[in-house]
Amino acid sequence: MKRLTAITLTGLMVLFAMAMTGGAVSEVLVRGTVTNISVPNTWDYKSFAGFYYDIDKDIGTEQMIFTPTGMTPDGTTATLSDKEGARGINYLSTGQTKNFKFKAWGSYMVIGFLAERYFAAYNTTTTQKMIDAGEIGTPYLYDKSTNRNLMTNEQISKVIEDSDTERTITSANPLKLGEGYQLDVKSIDVDGNKVYVELTKDGAVVDSKVIQPSINNAGMGDKTYYYKKDLGDTKNIIPIAVHFKNAFRGADTNIATIDGVFQISDTPAPIKADQQYDKMSIRNIDPSKFTILMDNKDNQISLSKNKNSQLMQNIYIKTADQDATGLSPLRYYIYKKYTEPGTYEIRGTVTDLSQKTTIWTPMNFAGFYYDIDKNIGNEQVTFDLTDTDTDFATATLSDKEGARGIIYTTTAQNKDFKFKTWGSYKKLGFLADPYFAAYNETRTTKMEAANQPGIPYIADKSKNDNLMTNEQVTKIIEDSDTERTVTSAAPLKLGEGYELAVKSIDVKGNKVYVELSKDGAVVDSKVIQPSIDNALMSDKTYYYKKDLGDTKEIVIIAAHFKNAFRGSDTDIATVDGVFQISDTSSPIKVDQQYGKMSIRRVDPSTFTITMDNKDNQVTLSKNKVTELMTGIFIKTADQDVGAGQKALRYYIYKSATIEAAAPAPAPAPENVTAPAPVNVTPEKAPEVPAAANVTNVTKPVEQPKPVTPGFEGIFAITGLMAVAYLVLGRRK
Repeated sequence: MKRLTAITLTGLMVLFAMAMTGGAVSEVLVRGTVTNISVPNTWDYKSFAGFYYDIDKDIGTEQMIFTPTGMTPDGTTATLSDKEGARGINYLSTGQTKNFKFKAWGSYMVIGFLAERYFAAYNTTTTQKMIDAGEIGTPYLYDKSTNRNLMTNEQISKVIEDSDTERTITSANPLKLGEGYQLDVKSIDVDGNKVYVELTKDGAVVDSKVIQPSINNAGMGDKTYYYKKDLGDTKNIIPIAVHFKNAFRGADTNIATIDGVFQISDTPAPIKADQQYDKMSIRNIDPSKFTILMDNKDNQISLSKNKNSQLMQNIYIKTADQDATGLSPLRYYIYKKYTEPGTYEIRGTVTDLSQKTTIWTPMNFAGFYYDIDKNIGNEQVTFDLTDTDTDFATATLSDKEGARGIIYTTTAQNKDFKFKTWGSYKKLGFLADPYFAAYNETRTTKMEAANQPGIPYIADKSKNDNLMTNEQVTKIIEDSDTERTVTSAAPLKLGEGYELAVKSIDVKGNKVYVELSKDGAVVDSKVIQPSIDNALMSDKTYYYKKDLGDTKEIVIIAAHFKNAFRGSDTDIATVDGVFQISDTSSPIKVDQQYGKMSIRRVDPSTFTITMDNKDNQVTLSKNKVTELMTGIFIKTADQDVGAGQKALRYYIYKSATIEAAAPAPAPAPENVTAPAPVNVTPEKAPEVPAAANVTNVTKPVEQPKPVTPGFEGIFAITGLMAVAYLVLGRRK
């Protein structure tokens, strides 16, 4: 009966897994520097790329301090206290002045909050950019708002757009804004002076005005459309402003050019005292100093192994799945989770041209590969500047031999397989991604504990087990010990088009015939015996080996079978270990180039790769994005440089993209009888003129249609349960 219950639960778990697979959501995780529970730690925009930071204006003040207490002697747990006067987490952010992208509007107060960019207030101060543009007096948006400081009413609002990009809008193509707003040019008078515009939200008109951007000596009031409304308790503040450069009336189309847009959310975020954001709550706000203080009042947090805890909104705490000790206490970090479609920068620590040498590692560049559980990841890139000018406005990363400005090194490290009794392999961070370098022949403590004798099984079955001896590495596709059920009707899905199918099981349930296919074609088959008495690793492990480049007969796929059963019409097996590497390796030959970097040396005995920027001198100057090596870029600030200004700022970053979901399929047409066709002679099709000078046209990608699961899965699970019952009944 216990066995039947276990099989029933397994069936239900498979059904749950089937239900879950349809709702997977892509995400980007950006982590802060790694620390441990024995010491206090402070994260700011330099050590946590998730916090808001504007490199061009050097804006970003969010800061969070963790002070763990009560660490156990074995280094496994500690507490972030919620006691008054000794709070374990304290957060501080201060608003800063930021010029509008459309400079003649003046400036506003921007504040990082919960790792996002928020608007706090319009500023009354006249800026130099306003004076340069001939605008004197009170800044326009400040002047037209009745109340200008959201923080006086304990609220702030997300900045949706701040842009000076020049765009053309017409009567047929309105200006699309955030949160369902759009601005339409409804009509322009005969002289092209008066422009009637309408603002709609979700299709309903909410405002209309006449502006005059094309009249002689037009002032800011003539050229700026603004919309003001109440945001919570803040009355008549402007959430939307658009600057029109000019407007023209055509024979059948009205055209206007805009060169400035500013929009904040019409749904402000509350920052009242005791306002709670998950584990954190507001302690104090100061609308005159534009500061926000938070702590973890009433929310004591325990830091213990292998936990993922939400701290505030999309900021989380992750602790390592680690065997901690007093000398090696539990590691952890904070991270930010992005789930909305878009492209995100995962940046390293910000530096500037006054620093001759800067080094980025996984500790200060979240883009580099890092495994917190095993503390694996040692990629390092060093910038060594030369020819820096006296104003710190430009500098050079030399490509001269013996004085290369950029040096990159990485070394593979030992990593136990998730299925521990297979031993371990060499894992390498390379180009900010994890790669496989070699199988280890050394026995592990986990193998000893499992009484597995001899050389580790996968290394033993590989004729050549070190890819780096042939100057190559390959991506790790899967390393898992998740238990999964495989049937004759439902094969094990692997990466790169591979799948492993249970084709048949003998009458006694001992011999299992499996087939491996790639893209539907069978590439291998074997017999394994996972359910025999005293089964060995060779009885339970399926492996597939092939040549990867010059590396002959290396295992690229291994699957460990826990057991197998033969049913009346369905064969069932349980897999509890899978390892797969890509069958397409990446070259690491000397002089192999990746962006501006190329391989200088590969050492297969120490598993080290060294790269530099031979033949690729890099100049650092304002407002540039330069690809450094595949997927990693250098970004310099668009900032004023020269006499009296700060040194040019820059950082490296990795780009990550979350794709938008495929559109939902159109509803099925109703069962309507179509009318009989009518014989109509078609007119001659109009001639289409040939396209001239058309470039950069991207063909839309056809998205696969989503599949809606029906009840087949339920019947399949019911069948599995029935088969299991019959098998167990026969064994009794």
